[in-house]
Amino acid sequence: MGVPVQVVDVHGRTTMQPAVQVARQNVTTHATADASQRRRRTEANFVCPVPGCGSTFTRHFNLKGHMRSHNEERPFKCKWPGCDKGFARQHDCKRHEQLHLNIRPYVCQGCQRQFARMDALNRHRECLFSFLTSFHHPPTALLHSHFSHISPVFAFILYVCMH
Repeated sequence: MGVPVQVVDVHGRTTMQPAVQVARQNVTTHATADASQRRRRTEANFVCPVPGCGSTFTRHFNLKGHMRSHNEERPFKCKWPGCDKGFARQHDCKRHEQLHLNIRPYVCQGCQRQFARMDALNRHRECLFSFLTSFHHPPTALLHSHFSHISPVFAFILYVCMH
């Protein structure tokens, strides 16, 4: 612990707390923070005490895992032979171990490519959509095969945008 710093909680209240010494100050990307905010159903009452971090959590358990990331602690080790990866959170370790087993439950309906995580499938769709729509006359059949299964409304938007 270090010199006291001013900390503002999620309710806007200001308190003085000892500064926390960590190996890495910034461990949460803006994309991760934004996604967390969108998913949140309850109030985030747990605030990271690292000055400048600003991450908030709905459960103390999640704040503890986050603090391990700041300190580069990786107590959860992959059990796969020859893999020396470690993780701050147990669920990240389990998700990683599924890669060794080639468990890829998320499938692109357009090209049948398989992904281990939904966010990877979504990135695939976003990247492909950006690439295909960059053409003056994009290959609409490929666009349609990759995106029309999402919803009829989206298929209609694609049709309108491409014509």
